[in-house]
Amino acid sequence: MTTVDDGQAVDDGPTTWHRAAHPVATGDAGLPWMGDDVADFVLPGHDGNIGNVERNSLHGGVIAGFLETAAAQHVEQLVGAAVETASFSTEFVREARVDDLRARSTVVRRGRRFVVARVEAWQDGPPLAVAIGHGIFRVVDPT
Repeated sequence: MTTVDDGQAVDDGPTTWHRAAHPVATGDAGLPWMGDDVADFVLPGHDGNIGNVERNSLHGGVIAGFLETAAAQHVEQLVGAAVETASFSTEFVREARVDDLRARSTVVRRGRRFVVARVEAWQDGPPLAVAIGHGIFRVVDPT
């Protein structure tokens, strides 16, 4: 996993993504920045991420990996230390087109050793979720 500063892109081949620096200023996610407990992410659409060619939809593994990576990056930046995924689950709500996928990570509970985060992905606005992820992350070097 590559750690990035706000607004920098990470190019991991077909799953290039970037974290919105400040959505209010950049308009990147079209949503207001709400503080440290919330972060917005974007997975640009790419033909290499197709799961079903006939339906032109994203592969579920790409979506799940994006959600977990987004939540882990958010938690790492929030706690200022490396984290390990203790548990992560993804619920697929509806099919996702090969188009930009946006996600919002929210910290649900923050402890000294573990952080619980929820991340929701959408394409046509937050009310129309594509997938929802829940993760528990262990802080490797708590400060």
